[in-house]
Amino acid sequence: RLLWAAPLGVRLGAPHLLVFNSSTPGDPSKPEGFRALGALFGHTMLSKNVLPAAFPPVLFELLLAGLGSERARRRFSLSDLALVSPAMARSLDRLLEYNGDDFVELFTLDWPRGAELSSDNRAAHVDAYVQWFFSDRYSPQLQPLQEGFQSVVGCSNLLKSLVDALQLEHILCGLEAPVDVQAIKSGSTAEHWPRGDAPYLETFWEVLAGLSDAEKRAFVTFVSACSRTPPRGWQDLGLRVQKNGSGDDRLPTAFTCFTLLLLPRYSSKEVLAARLRTAIADTEGFGLAD
Repeated sequence: RLLWAAPLGVRLGAPHLLVFNSSTPGDPSKPEGFRALGALFGHTMLSKNVLPAAFPPVLFELLLAGLGSERARRRFSLSDLALVSPAMARSLDRLLEYNGDDFVELFTLDWPRGAELSSDNRAAHVDAYVQWFFSDRYSPQLQPLQEGFQSVVGCSNLLKSLVDALQLEHILCGLEAPVDVQAIKSGSTAEHWPRGDAPYLETFWEVLAGLSDAEKRAFVTFVSACSRTPPRGWQDLGLRVQKNGSGDDRLPTAFTCFTLLLLPRYSSKEVLAARLRTAIADTEGFGLAD
């Protein structure tokens, strides 16, 4: 249920940031990877899958802007830049606060209008740089990304008129919400369990409900590689609990692509709880989900 693609020319920089970087391997003049990533975003909206929570909020503004959305912001701030390039945002903050007369020599911005910086236009110059950063600087990557997204969901008037960037992020990447075991159970299926094992399955759900909040989130990551709830709620997790033999020496395992838990039949509730805790310990998914 968690989808991820890393097309050429796109990299993950700091944790949970998607950064377009022309210095990475990959040729911006060959936009197929970015277009594919945009299409992946679009197809995610049409399915019950979610993407890693690895993208800065401004990316969702840019995706909506590419659709011509009424809800997309058209101007950006240093706060937006700080979520994508913290070092650059700090440098621009220092530029605005610096009181010396030599600030032009100390602060040089590498962009087409860098030579225009003066004591009279400092704030306007920084603002113009930020707008350029989120438009022209990465247009060879951004434009095909937007085109790929538009090719899948561009006909949605609802998306263009009612959905803002935060809502789009929730649709694509899920929500941060407490794990609701009862809701997960209501949307789950049991596979290959004889009718006589029904009490054992109830014991499994009791054990799961009795875990700590952190352990419940680790369990969700263990079975789906993503700790976030699906946009419509935990009932849409689609957990499948499949019997995987018997024996206290085995651990539960999972296939995250199918939200499939392979659960052995243990001799007691205590062994079930211990083996489940061992299996989910130190779970990180793909390292991109939180």
